[in-house]
Amino acid sequence: MKQREVALNQRQEDINRRKQDVEQQQQRVDNEKKLLEIKQQDLEKMQERERMKLEELSGLSSEEAKSVLIESLKDQAKT
Repeated sequence: MKQREVALNQRQEDINRRKQDVEQQQQRVDNEKKLLEIKQQDLEKMQERERMKLEELSGLSSEEAKSVLIESLKDQAKT
């Protein structure tokens, strides 16, 4: 009976240790996910700034630039 109690206590300690490990891993994953979301937002902001700079430099909006490019490709395809 005493051996059984000891074995059950050890099992419970193992389970608690594993649960703690899983919780720590989950916390690390959550932290990394937050960092990735922040980096994604930063990247999107950078892309938008670059697009705006290109529009300013070219004097064309992105839609106008697409139209010009499409027309140019159509003309090249005809020749």
